[in-house]
Amino acid sequence: MRRLAAALILSLLASLAVVVPTAAPAQAAAVVSSDPARLGAYPGLVREDFEGSKVGDGQAFDCGPTVVSSATANSCYDVGDIAPGVTLDTPSSTTYGVGAGTAGFEGLTSTVVMSFQFVDSLSLAFSGRVEFVGFRLGSIVSSGTCGLKVTYADGSPATTRNLACPALPSMGWVVIEADRPIASVILSGDGAEVIDDLAFGSRAVPRIDVRKPSVNRKAGTARLPVAVPGIGTTTVTGPGIRTASVDSARARVLVLPIAARGPAARKLKRKGKVTVRVTVTYRPNAGSPVTALKSVTLRKKRR
Repeated sequence: MRRLAAALILSLLASLAVVVPTAAPAQAAAVVSSDPARLGAYPGLVREDFEGSKVGDGQAFDCGPTVVSSATANSCYDVGDIAPGVTLDTPSSTTYGVGAGTAGFEGLTSTVVMSFQFVDSLSLAFSGRVEFVGFRLGSIVSSGTCGLKVTYADGSPATTRNLACPALPSMGWVVIEADRPIASVILSGDGAEVIDDLAFGSRAVPRIDVRKPSVNRKAGTARLPVAVPGIGTTTVTGPGIRTASVDSARARVLVLPIAARGPAARKLKRKGKVTVRVTVTYRPNAGSPVTALKSVTLRKKRR
């Protein structure tokens, strides 16, 4: 009887157990507008106007099966022609890719990129921290409606909108301001969505952490660790030192070499010690640069 009672109590407790669900990412808030003046609020945005392509004047070409980015070469662009931080693709097509059209094509006055041969989507994928995206949008087909889908790096639900998609040569602005990092922007519609004057970047002010240097007394140099938030170039400058730069492809701690020159190098050799004031500048791929100051004391064993 006692065993039966204990079993009944355990069964009752199990039925009353509370299961705590895993919290899902909150619904993202993205403001989508047609106001290009918003670009002025973020002066450090990366700009890409798609000029400098290999497509002849007044023509439009399929760039080939590869994606279009700063790291790829194709029939439209060479490596490095496109600003780093964005990759353009047509994920819904295995036959045609991203295309480029130059001034004179469909009455255009500048170079554009498009989903070629009327494939039904054009994707812009971003690396680094991007919460702001702006571009001009149009369509090769008659004026109509294009679909907009904004996905987020944290996996929160996508933002979707229907946008006016004017026929070329007319184009209208699309400006997206999100409260969290954007992973991609996908455009869809009747096909041949066209964009120009792309701008993207972070709404947040980047921060860097300049840490304690390690000194090489034998060489009279130092190594200065700096924690950076993402893609960009970090440079150290200052009177009495050699300028040095290090690129970063992700958030990490990089090391900047500190070496004296000129009068500072002569003082170091003569006295075995010199203090230099250095400026560390991080220039992100998307966003405004940030600067920090640091005093570094170099020491060298005197013979």
